[in-house]
Parts: sequence; structure tokens; C-alpha cells
Amino acid sequence: MRERVVLLLREMAQAMRRAGDRHRVRAYERAAENVEKRKDFDELYARGRLQAITGVGPAIEKKIVDFVERGERPAWLDDPSQLPPRLRGSSAARRGFDVDEPPDEYFQAPFADAPDLHVHTTWSDGTLTLEEVVLWAKRLGAPAVGISDHSGSLRIANGLRPDEVREQWAEIAKLQIEHPDILILRGTECDILRDGRLDHPDELLAGFDHVIGSLHSQLRLDKRAQTARVLKALDNEHLTILGHPTTRVPGRRPEASLDLDVIFEKAAQNGVAMEVNGNPGRIDLDIPHARQALAAGCRLAVASDGHSAWEMLSVAVAKLMALEAGAQEADVVNYDVMGDPRHAKPSAERGPAGRLSSR
Repeated sequence: MRERVVLLLREMAQAMRRAGDRHRVRAYERAAENVEKRKDFDELYARGRLQAITGVGPAIEKKIVDFVERGERPAWLDDPSQLPPRLRGSSAARRGFDVDEPPDEYFQAPFADAPDLHVHTTWSDGTLTLEEVVLWAKRLGAPAVGISDHSGSLRIANGLRPDEVREQWAEIAKLQIEHPDILILRGTECDILRDGRLDHPDELLAGFDHVIGSLHSQLRLDKRAQTARVLKALDNEHLTILGHPTTRVPGRRPEASLDLDVIFEKAAQNGVAMEVNGNPGRIDLDIPHARQALAAGCRLAVASDGHSAWEMLSVAVAKLMALEAGAQEADVVNYDVMGDPRHAKPSAERGPAGRLSSR
């Protein structure tokens, strides 16, 4: 019973993500996570004590009871027209797009033909379906787009298990045939675990076009432990990009304690690019650190870390930051997926130009 309830709550969170209601997304995900942890769920249910579970209030409890006892699911899960009017009239009414048209400033950014390699979809914690991401990227004039959803250990972001990754690859293959005018890249934002391993197994990592390794947990380790953790990840032959390397969140969280000199040196030796993440919730690497990375011999990956159409526009911010740091086209690893982007054209058949080598 507990597993079925967790699946329902996660499905509800996904529906709210598509509707653009981030508050309810967090509420349902929190409830799902805490229900999953409670081995005594059946006992609590039998005693009418579900509200003893953190994140389960009266409204969520009623939905759980209706589902368990009568098989009832919220009507809006299967019929978006049943969503509250506020949500039906927002991003859901525009097929998930929270921007009507890309602003002119977007097209004026440098490195214009460098594709965004870090975009999330509803497969994990994005608000756009995979096809919507592709359609929006085409409206942005992108020659390619990197689908980089989270890996399984990041449960709060609906990270993908290996079987789900393969299902997503099948959907990408289908969409690539339908959209031969843009290259759809099989990427991942793969968690760097506490011991420095990447969250996906090596045989799965080998199937991605690019692998972004990121820190999302255990961010308060001391400098020695945190640096050693990242250095081990940098030694993984499949890693191509270190995502938002300092983990900073402007106004909320400072940088993790890391020896960036050592990290940049190792990354340069191993051919791992440093991400310049233009998302306003990251801005990482910032310009001084990007300049430091370039001086150490690293290349940069410009990215939006986009979870919506609006956030995907922030790849332009990353490009401006990279330029300000002194990057030239040869320093921007995004171009590698296209070969020479001024001559190569994307095709439905994946070839050498679709693989971003980590070494």
C-alpha cells in the first residue's frame, strides 16, 4: 500500500510541475518522501494517524484515504481541465511555455551557435515535456539541445533510475526522427555521491552523449573531504562537465568548501569542462572563478540549467559571463557536440558529432 501511495503523490507532484505550481510540487514531493520513509505507514493508516507523517496535512490525508479505500484519484491527474482556473490559465494553457516569445536580447548573446547542454524535463523536475523542450529550443534557433535530467539518488527532484534513463533514450530516438533539424543530446546531471562515485553505473554512463557531474548533498563537508570527493569524480572517464562547481545559491547558500586550484588543475588534465551556469538560482561559476578556471587550462560549458522555457533563456547569461571571463570559441566545449557548427548540420542519425568526449 505504501508504495502505491508514494507513486500517487509523485504523480500529483508531476502534474503540479506541469501546471507551474511550484508550491504544490514541493508539498507533494515532501509528503511522498516522508511516506516512503515510514515503515509503519500501514499501522498509522489503520489508526487514522497519517497526519503524524511530516508533510501530510488534512488535504493530502483525504486524497490518500480516497485513493486507498475507493481507488479515487484527483480528477486533474487525468483531465487537466479539472485543474483550478488559476493553473489552467497559466503555463498549462500554453503547453508549458511560461514565455510567449524569446526576447531580442537572447539572440544578441555571444557564442550564438553553442547549444545548451543542461536542460531538465518533466522526466525529473522540469516543467516542460521532452518534446516541449525540443520545440522551445527550435524557437530559440538552437542547432542542438542537451537533455540532462537528474540521476536516481536525487529523489526530491524525481531523479531517473537506469531503467527510466533507457525509456527516456527511446523517447529521444523517436523525437529525433520527428525533428531532424535539431540534434537532441542524451545527457544527464548525475549526482556525485559522498564517496566521489557517480550515481549511474559506468555501463549506463557510457551511453550518454555527455555527463554532467554535480554536488547536491553533503555540502558541508570540510575542504579536504569535499575536494577529495570532487577529485575522485573528475577521474571518472565518463565525466565531461562539472556542474555548478561551487554549489553556491545566491542569497541562500555560500560556496562549498573546495580547493578550486587543485580541482581546476585536475579538470584541465582530465579534459573535464567547468560549467558556467547562467540560471539565476546558480550563477556558478561566476566570472572571477571562470577566469581562474580558464587560466588553469580548463574549458567551459555554458548552460542554462533550465527547468522551464523562461529558465532556458538564461544560457544567454552564461554566454555573456564566459565572454567576460575571457573565453573564446575554442574554450567553449558546447561546440564539440556539433563538430564545426558553421558547417555541420544535425541529423536524425547519431554520429561522432553527437558525442561530447570527456577525454
